[in-house]
Amino acid sequence: RFDLRRHHIWSHTEARDYLHQKGVRIYGIEIMANASPIMKYDPVTGVVRFPFDRRWSGAAFVMGNEGNGLSDKQRDICDEFLFIPQTR
Repeated sequence: RFDLRRHHIWSHTEARDYLHQKGVRIYGIEIMANASPIMKYDPVTGVVRFPFDRRWSGAAFVMGNEGNGLSDKQRDICDEFLFIPQTR
């Protein structure tokens, strides 16, 4: 049996406050000028690096829809923005 504890959230700001109290950093997944790639691969060393800040105890990812991306309210609660590289 796989159960997750649930906590109902009424607003975006309430979600941000709740996650920050738990030590969780909020990453918005969005293609925008100030977004970092979700991973960086170094072909010389074969090492993959992730941009996550280890001072936080967890990470939450906010994703918008494919057509319009994140809403303004979603963007407002994000601590940082990442994008998923579209390479093969």
